[in-house]
Amino acid sequence: MNRIFLFFSIIFSSITLFAQDESTIIEKLVTENGLKYSQQGYYYKIDKEGSGYYPKKGDYIMMNYVAKLPNGSIYDQNEKNDPFVFQQGFRQVVDGWDAGIIQFKIGSKGKLLIPSKLAYGSIGVGTKVPPNTPIFLEIELLKLMTPAEYDNYMIEKEKLEQIAFEEKMKKQREADKLLIKSYIKVKKMDAIPTESGIYYEIDKKGKGDNIKVGDKVEIIYSGYLLNEKLFDLGSEKGRKFSFIVGKKKVIDGLDEAIQFFKPNAKGTIVIPSHLAYGPRYIQEKEIDIPANSVLVFKIKVEKVEKM
Repeated sequence: MNRIFLFFSIIFSSITLFAQDESTIIEKLVTENGLKYSQQGYYYKIDKEGSGYYPKKGDYIMMNYVAKLPNGSIYDQNEKNDPFVFQQGFRQVVDGWDAGIIQFKIGSKGKLLIPSKLAYGSIGVGTKVPPNTPIFLEIELLKLMTPAEYDNYMIEKEKLEQIAFEEKMKKQREADKLLIKSYIKVKKMDAIPTESGIYYEIDKKGKGDNIKVGDKVEIIYSGYLLNEKLFDLGSEKGRKFSFIVGKKKVIDGLDEAIQFFKPNAKGTIVIPSHLAYGPRYIQEKEIDIPANSVLVFKIKVEKVEKM
């Protein structure tokens, strides 16, 4: 019984200590920033009074924010020119943020100090926010939207993001072209380009007809990046791999390029990033492929079966 009592005494003491530490931190921040207390448990200050409406439940709020720990270090913020949007009253942000935002009119700038019980509690957020830590927000409210306005906003945003993505991919393709041409020149390859941007060199022609869509192919390959580093660590001495051509079981570049090879052929394939893994970073087991990587396959066609 005494041990049980001691155990719960320790737990209670720890909780009390955390509460005291947090109270001290909050007191200091309230004094330094001239914050007001709300009966709901958060603290706030309006640095610039807006002239718009106050948010109400169901409104979509567009805002800029910087989220800090008590020591002033930033653990989160929205991207520049990409405001954060959430729907008030639906717990899409922590409770103190959801409740405190209604103190600010549209156009306002200010601060929110949120105790841990209204933020991330005794759990915290990974390595970003420790347990039992109050969070400090610097905020600017930009706009209120109805659900219908929000839907239109998201449609337009997705269009703009698609345009930006396509422009980025276009630039990446141009960069890949230069990298591939430089690689081929340095390696003194007698490589043939395809319309899609792949280059291939056949060292041993093989026999029979070219591989076609629907054929089951077994190859032995080694996979490299342009810097000669293996992207497939297990393929240095050759890795066997089988796939049916045209069934989307391999990257598009390999699916296309293999059709220039015959049974028993050997050669090299250089694949631009948009026909490989594009902007994705692939890291699993023995595979390590940085985003936007041009891939080099040195292959031997072991077997071709007509399906």
